[in-house]
Amino acid sequence: NSQNPSIANVSLPANGVYSVFATTGPCVASAGYTAIVHALPSPTASSNAPLCEGRFLQLSALSGTGIVSYNWQGPQSFTSSLQYPSISGVTLSQSGVYQVTVSDVYACVASSSTTVTILPNPTLTALGSTVCLHEPATLQVKGASTYLWFNNTGILSSQGTLTLNADNLAPTVYTVIGTALNSCTALATASVFTWPLPKPYLSINPGKEVCLNSSVTLQGFGGNVYYWFSPNNLIYQGQVLNIHVNNLSYAGTYTLQVSDSLACKGFTTTEIKVNNLPTGSLLGTKMQACVPFWSDFNFNAASNAKNILSNWQVSNELFSRNDFKFYFKLAGDYVINGSLRDTVTGCVNTQ
Repeated sequence: NSQNPSIANVSLPANGVYSVFATTGPCVASAGYTAIVHALPSPTASSNAPLCEGRFLQLSALSGTGIVSYNWQGPQSFTSSLQYPSISGVTLSQSGVYQVTVSDVYACVASSSTTVTILPNPTLTALGSTVCLHEPATLQVKGASTYLWFNNTGILSSQGTLTLNADNLAPTVYTVIGTALNSCTALATASVFTWPLPKPYLSINPGKEVCLNSSVTLQGFGGNVYYWFSPNNLIYQGQVLNIHVNNLSYAGTYTLQVSDSLACKGFTTTEIKVNNLPTGSLLGTKMQACVPFWSDFNFNAASNAKNILSNWQVSNELFSRNDFKFYFKLAGDYVINGSLRDTVTGCVNTQ
């Protein structure tokens, strides 16, 4: 009965023809009007969340046909007029509700929202190592649930620690991927640094070739602490090693190990040859008889007879050959002293 009626929150069933009747006294007049109610757009907001921080957030508004504008609003003052806006390198502060309002050709407006969750990446703490060259180095990482260590050769370990030989003088960088329980990942690097090894050297006096029952002195250089390893499985400590070569087991390889102030070790080796002393037997044609008499003596070397020179003394007479003759004039006991020399090795022995 109102001249200007209205319908609040109009819905689609309100479509149709509306008639109005005006009465003045007995007179009546009428008019009709067709009302058209357009359906509101039905947008659906969505995203590829949840996703880890630093990733690419893709928003989407699905709304059918006839949409002429999109208006997105979200955390951190985010706005966009695109149907499919995106954000690269998202941060935790960009978690929250993203709402899109769409408008169609009839200027009808509707909204939809979606909640975006940005998951935190793990925070990795990786520790490198500095060791002597060629020594084992251990790298450590913490801050995630699982780990993968790798370099340009591939995967090296799936543990929180990585142990390997430090064989490069230059620093070597290793990368580790840590995965948290929420499946987000982070990268970290750890480096292996090396200290160079000391470079030892040695001297031998009188030389690398000695005679049995002689002495030899080895002296090391180039370090702070010295150890000697001999071929007869003995270990000596000290910069100088004095050896009395009283048996052939002293022949062979000698290893010098030196340590510097960082406890890094260097090695060098040398060979020592031990020559046996010349030996043999002196035989006489007569070793006991009535004086006066002659006896012929001949020296037979135990080995390498052609290289052995001998000198002999009987009473006050000297003989510089391997065979000699002596005339015994007086009765008594005689001592025959001999000196043997190997002309190849230079070793001397008495007999």
